[in-house]
This record gives sequence, structure tokens and C-alpha cells, in this order.
Amino acid sequence: MNDHSHEDICQDESGPCECLPQPVRMNYFHGQLISERDLQAEQSYFREKLRHANRCLHGYGVICGMEVHAVTPPDDCLPDESVKRKILIAEISKLESELGKLKVLESEAKDEEEAKEITERIEAVEAEREKLKSELDQLNRDRPDQSDDPCEERPSLHLVSVSCGAAIDCEGNDVILHRNRRVDLMGLLIPSEHSRLEDGLPHTVYLSICYEECGREPTRPFAIDDCATTRDCQMARVAEGVRLIASLTKPTEDPRCDPCCNCCPEPCILLAAIELSNNEPIMADDIDHSVRRRFGLYDPTVITGISWVHGATYTAQTANAILGTKDENGGIEITFSRPVHVSTITPGTVELLRITGGRGLSGVIAAMEGEFVDLPEVGMVDRIRFRDATGETVQPKDRIMIIVRAPFLLDSCCRPVEGLHIGGRVPRLTLVTDSDESARKEEAEAGLPLKEICAHPPHGPMPWTTSGPGNFESWIWVAGE
Repeated sequence: MNDHSHEDICQDESGPCECLPQPVRMNYFHGQLISERDLQAEQSYFREKLRHANRCLHGYGVICGMEVHAVTPPDDCLPDESVKRKILIAEISKLESELGKLKVLESEAKDEEEAKEITERIEAVEAEREKLKSELDQLNRDRPDQSDDPCEERPSLHLVSVSCGAAIDCEGNDVILHRNRRVDLMGLLIPSEHSRLEDGLPHTVYLSICYEECGREPTRPFAIDDCATTRDCQMARVAEGVRLIASLTKPTEDPRCDPCCNCCPEPCILLAAIELSNNEPIMADDIDHSVRRRFGLYDPTVITGISWVHGATYTAQTANAILGTKDENGGIEITFSRPVHVSTITPGTVELLRITGGRGLSGVIAAMEGEFVDLPEVGMVDRIRFRDATGETVQPKDRIMIIVRAPFLLDSCCRPVEGLHIGGRVPRLTLVTDSDESARKEEAEAGLPLKEICAHPPHGPMPWTTSGPGNFESWIWVAGE
């Protein structure tokens, strides 16, 4: 016979599952006196069950919509034509970056003809840069007098619009924004954060959406007796709504491997990271949706970047540089959204295959022996570099297959990396130093038709990454002679 009393069995202890609900439902019987407390308990029972199912069976994150868009004021209401100034500054920065790369290529030119072509390109880029600088200087000289302000009331420069949509927060609440909402980011920041923006430098603002309940229809009790708990006006309805919050401090990332049995660290859902300057308007390029969480029980570790363009055609020289052939510091580079255990990065998890092309013996598949570069013996890494160690250069019209066996790579929660290379759209990390203009053109055009029809992945306006369980596969072509 069990010696434990009923009270001992029902005694709760604090632990990792303390956030799980303790359902208590009403037991109705004939002649029972029903009060407001009983009706509220009936509601709470079903609400807690629904939230529990959401949290433990479905997960949380943005389900659809809730995209953040810049709201740019009219041009004649912008101080000092700041939109044009911002565009000019960005274009000048791109040209200066291109100049740096061209000067490196010029110093590595193989012959006078190649050096001459690069020099002519440098001169053209420098001329374009000086032209844009002149336009920028002219804008600075022609700043309008504030007394001649064309706007009776100057609009805010920091307006954004959040589109309607649905989400579930990590406490299981349905977060529903039923119509587009416009908000001023500066108005959401606390006063101490306003002072941080006075330095004139760009700062990152994190915009989040939170579940919120609002009382509606204030009503006085119809009858007052000795059992009444209050005589004050009460809200007859409770609307389940949302509120938007913003901060210069990035919300804490969810460290949990399972959202069911552990308490939620931050119930608000991060929507976007927005670059904001005190006196500059917000542009579309300033809004980064990559920080938001995909809806699900677990936000999987994925491949976020590679050091080549999938499906591109390179010259043999460039292909050898990408593969790190005869270069101990070279090789393909792959980055992950979160660190993975080094102990799971074993021989065979990354593999290079060469499929021979050309008119002679073709179609032969040969494994290219490779090695990891600068991989620590223990710990975790968020990127790996793997190079061709055979020393044999590729040949014209070869195809190089790159395979990453992602299911064998485990993250901090011992979950496998989701490596399925959907659409071949994982973005390029960095540019390879290559003096072949045609090869760079082929690389730039690779995948353009797909980009025109698929602006962003199915789960929202986020950068393309791998998605779904499976191996990562990619390939590049070697140009023919």
C-alpha cells in the first residue's frame, strides 16, 4: 500500500518543468452556485491547454507577414535632401571598394596588356567617384534655409510600417496583427537611448512585437449585493492585441533546445534589425529581417554562406584558387548560422568530386583528396575551410561537385545541421581575386533567372540559407579553352 498521502503526491517542486501548466477544470453539478471566479477558471483551463499545445507541439516564431518596410517622407520634406545624400554616400563607398580590388589586381597583372586594361578600368572608376563626390559637395552647399521649410510640420525620418500577419510567441500566445501598423522608431526608444543617437553615427535598432491584452467596454455591475467584490466600473471585454517595442540592445537569443519544458526567456518576437541615424531617413536597405525566428519548435542551424557561386563557370586558374589547390591557406569556406561541434567535423563530412569533361574520356568521377584548414582540435566553430590537397589542377570543362554531409554535423543542442541546398541560393561570402573579367561576369550572372522569380525564401523576407534535412550539394564548372 502506498504510504504517500494525496497531499504529498500533489506537492509541487520547482524544476525545469515549472513553466508547464497545471490544468484545473470545473466540475459542474446540479444546484451549484456559479460565480465570476468559476467562469474565469473555465476560460483559463482552455486557454492554458491551447497555449501548451502551441508551445509544445508547434513552436513559436513568425508564421506569416509582419514584414517591416521603410516609410520615406516626401522629397521636399526631407532635410537637406538626405535621401539623395545617403544614396550618393553608398555609391561612393562601393566605388572605393572596387578601386581597392582593382589596384590589387593591377599589382598582380601578368603582362603589360592586362595591366593596361585594369589601369583603364581604374581611371574610369575614379572618374565616376569624383563625379559623385562633386554631386555630394553640391548638395552640402545647397542646404535649404530652415526658415524656408516647405513643410508646415516636418514628418519623422524614422517611420516604418509593419504589415499585417500572425505569429506565436514562446509562451504559446497567438500574436495577430490584423492590419498594417505605422510606427515611429524614435518614439519607441527610451530617453537614455535617444542620447546615444546624438553622436550622428548609425546605430542598430531592434524592433519586436509582443502579445498584449487590452480591456474594452467599461461597464458597471448591474446588481450590487454583499457578495460583490467591487462596485467599480469593469471591462466587459478583453481584446487580445499587440504592441511594438524597440531598443538599441539586441534581445537575448533563446538558448533552449526544447521550448516545451523550459521557461520562455523573452516572450516578444524580434521582427527586424534596423540601421538608424539621428538625421537620416530609413531606407529599404537599412532593414534586416535575418534576425527574426522561423516558426517551429527549434530554430535549426543552417549554412548561411559559401565562398563560391553555385553553378558558376570559372577559368581553371580561378577554380584552382577557389579549391585551394597548391595553396595551404586557400580552400572553400562554409559558414553556419550557429557553431557546430568540431568533433563532428570528421573526414568525409566534406567531399570534393571531379567529373571530367571535354571531348575525350569524359564523365569519369574522381574523388579529390582534401583537408580541413585551421580547424581546432576541440570546441565549436561557425565556419570551416576545406582545400584540395591532391595538387592536381582542374582541366577545362570539368565539373567540381562539393558535398557537405550536414546530418553528421551537430550543433550545441546536438541537432543536425539542415543542409538541403534549396534552389542553390546560399549567398556568396567574399570575392575571389580573379583577373579574368569574363569569369567574374559568369559568376555575377549565375542564378539570375531564379532571383527574378524568388525574391526571398518561402519562410519570409530573410536571406536565403539551406533549409530542411539533407546533404548540402553544389557544383561549379571549369570554362573550356
